Amino acid sequence: MLDFFVECFLPIVLIIGGYFILSLDTHVARNSKDLFFAIFTLSLAIIGAGYGETFFARLDFPTFERILLNVVCLSLRPIIILLFIRLVVKKTHIYLALISLAVVNVVINSTAFFNGFVFSIDARNKLGYGPLGYFSTVLSAVYLIILIALSFRRFNSKKSHSGILVIYAAAVVLIAGVINTAIANNTVANSVIPAAAILYYFYLHIHYVNKTFLEQEERLKLQQIALHVSQLQPHFLYNTLNTIYFLCDKDPEKAQEAISRFSDYLRQNLDSLTNSELIPFSAELEHTDTYLWIEKLRFEERLEIIYDVQCTNFKLPVLTLQPIVENAVKHGICAQEDGGSITISSAETPDSYEITVTDNGVGFDTSAELSTDKSHNGIKNVKNRLEGTCGGTIEITSVPGEGTKAVIRIPKDSGKKEQKK
Repeated sequence: MLDFFVECFLPIVLIIGGYFILSLDTHVARNSKDLFFAIFTLSLAIIGAGYGETFFARLDFPTFERILLNVVCLSLRPIIILLFIRLVVKKTHIYLALISLAVVNVVINSTAFFNGFVFSIDARNKLGYGPLGYFSTVLSAVYLIILIALSFRRFNSKKSHSGILVIYAAAVVLIAGVINTAIANNTVANSVIPAAAILYYFYLHIHYVNKTFLEQEERLKLQQIALHVSQLQPHFLYNTLNTIYFLCDKDPEKAQEAISRFSDYLRQNLDSLTNSELIPFSAELEHTDTYLWIEKLRFEERLEIIYDVQCTNFKLPVLTLQPIVENAVKHGICAQEDGGSITISSAETPDSYEITVTDNGVGFDTSAELSTDKSHNGIKNVKNRLEGTCGGTIEITSVPGEGTKAVIRIPKDSGKKEQKK
């Protein structure tokens, strides 16, 4: 008996662990959890039946208990696979048709109490299969094929190779069933089926986790859209239109150019609503330059813009530089009566590309900015997008009364990650 305990130890440990995992799993739906609990319970039952069958097989005479336990084992195997099919079949009439075959299997196996069509036990307590002894194995094989087909149809995708778990789990169960039928030994199939059940659970768990991740990505995109829309600040729009209004009488050609620039600015912002990929730095710099040109109309000599662009051959998330520059203009330069200057520079390092935005404005207290000052939420938004899309970072340093410096770092491998996506 010790050899049987050793053989079943790992499946029992896996099933008990499966109970704990299921109770903690927040990804798999409740109805799917209930099916897995039933599968694990029946798997333990089939192991217990196999243990009892092994015990009674060592006696020198046939017993009713041994016949009963063999009937249980042959009946439960297709039922366990049928429960897996229920995880993927939503059409009731199809599932009812499959259930009818499982019921027929139970009836056929029950005839072992009266005749030897399924199996028989001779006077020496040796088990032998009859003409219908292969029905349970064949039905299990048919269920496995259906399970594989339905699983791939519902869960598999080009981006995931997790479906190989289904083939592997089904193959080992099928092989175990053949071995069981060939040598009339229940312990092989009884041990393999619970282990295969755990594998299939892993497969479904991977699917549900991936589904949750995709849903989170979709929510992130919606948040990005809301963020991009929020970049169209009402005060900026009002001030720009007001400036153009006065230019119409003072300098019509300048007003016409301002309308053209303002139109480009709005178009670039609207285009960013559907752009979740990295864009060339030159495009982001052009968009920022359009914004600054419009602001220059208002502030004239009060706003000085200095460019020190050393490299442009890299990509970054859309609306990364412009919000930082807008933040410097609005909260740094505009807050000073005499205005100030903003310097935009870019440089290449061995590991990354750096964009630096420096202003000599009023500055602020960096220790309180992210937690209490709602006017600086743009920095938080840029930080989140940098981290989520390319693994980039932004570092803000500021001294009240002297100015602010923002350094954006884009890793050089961000382009490779974008291509993989």
